[in-house]
Amino acid sequence: MRAASVWAELECAFLNTYQARWQCFADSVGLGFAQGKTMLWRREILERGGGIHALARELAEDAAATKLVGRQGLRVRLVARPFGQPLGRRTLAEVWQRQIRWARLRRDTFKLFFAVEIFAGAIPSLLAAMLVATAMDWPVLGISAALACLWYLLEMALAHVAGWHLSWRSVPLCVLRDLLLPVLWLAAWIGNEFEWRGNAMRVAQRSSIA
Repeated sequence: MRAASVWAELECAFLNTYQARWQCFADSVGLGFAQGKTMLWRREILERGGGIHALARELAEDAAATKLVGRQGLRVRLVARPFGQPLGRRTLAEVWQRQIRWARLRRDTFKLFFAVEIFAGAIPSLLAAMLVATAMDWPVLGISAALACLWYLLEMALAHVAGWHLSWRSVPLCVLRDLLLPVLWLAAWIGNEFEWRGNAMRVAQRSSIA
């Protein structure tokens, strides 16, 4: 929320109707992931899982929290509505560095889920629609254009209903985000470095964390 630059609006496109949408969907089918710095625990659950030090088993403590809860046969649950995060001004480099950091951490901590993340954006669905249209001898451009319009119309409707950021730039920025998602996914697999608050860091291996 409160995006004060075009690149902050791009970050809204990443955080809201892409990441928050999939987070809420995962939670609704029993696959909730802890995310963020505010987590409400039952003390005995944390202590049974190894205490506060167990959160250092992963580079991201929210990923460690998710696994700690899951090992006890329990489920992480999200709040009913995500909390607002004022973004202010962002540069393209800041948005990209943040997304690279998160992508490489997801790849390191939840490899199976991250492996199929490539199919979460609009591009794979549009390519599949083009292949089907070609095979059925349907108008390829017409089918793909109709699907793209429906896809982004529904995404804007979700943002409106949820009270998330919307502006006249939202649709082109969501398109840009979807074009960047495959690049982001590939970059996450081929690198380990990321930047956090100006500090160069590297995704740690399990052995070094242990």
